[in-house]
Amino acid sequence: MTDERRAERLGVLLEEHAASFAPGPAPLALLAAAERDRRRRRTRRFALAAGGVLAACALPLALLRGPADTAPPPDRPGVEIAEQPGTRLYGVGPVLVQVPSDWAVNAQRCGQAQADTVVVGVQLTSFCLAPRAVDVESLTLERGRPATLGPTRSRRIDGVPVQVEEVTCQRAPVLCSARAWFPDQDVTVTAESSTDAAKVEVILAMVRVASNLVGVPATHEGTPAMLPMPVPGQGSAAPLQAYLTRLGELGLRARVEPSPRGHRPLDVGRLEETHPRAGTVVPRGSEVVVTVTPRPDGSLPD
Repeated sequence: MTDERRAERLGVLLEEHAASFAPGPAPLALLAAAERDRRRRRTRRFALAAGGVLAACALPLALLRGPADTAPPPDRPGVEIAEQPGTRLYGVGPVLVQVPSDWAVNAQRCGQAQADTVVVGVQLTSFCLAPRAVDVESLTLERGRPATLGPTRSRRIDGVPVQVEEVTCQRAPVLCSARAWFPDQDVTVTAESSTDAAKVEVILAMVRVASNLVGVPATHEGTPAMLPMPVPGQGSAAPLQAYLTRLGELGLRARVEPSPRGHRPLDVGRLEETHPRAGTVVPRGSEVVVTVTPRPDGSLPD
């Protein structure tokens, strides 16, 4: 069977099963084989490569669909997840992505991916005209609903409802993308590929919802849009209290410490960093150390 016939057959199968698509463990064999093929034939379309991969490796279509949904506990949706060899987990709350271990973290310039990367915990990106690298994939996790959503399909991932956009592509340069919004978790996952549309569906298959694990939130999560005016030199406790509330919602414990950098008048009360860092996946009940810029006497805003 020719590559073209394999690609045509794969496309028909994917369309027939799209409605029941429920991602399971990350399809690492497919990704690794596609990566090897991409290096050999950068000018060929991913559909042809995927057809060859499926024929050579005899991967069942169920690998793309994932396991059947099971009814999660009402107070803790999702399923129990363990990190697999050759992968790494990153997340925002219980919404996780399981990516190959050689993917970078936040490898972007001015919001444009420069390598296969997970983007998590980033609040602001500088603006410039940096181009996106060719033939790279990215997954961005962030809290909140997108300002706009294109046409979506209702799906369930690990028993949790999600609205998934239809994949759209632009040409010159090629960029295909789709977003998945989890309304109950208030998390958005954006999958982008400068390869082609088929790769976006493969990327979305990495998304999971865990009942036993959570991603450490970024320090800006939960911060009110309007904060009280801090007392000069004394800072405000509002950002810290908002962040501690967010940790509690996720079942995480907090230990607050003054920053080892000491007092800085304009930064009193600022949440400097966390350990583990934002996006790291930990079991529920884990401790997160939060460092805060102290007052001149070393105390923290209250």
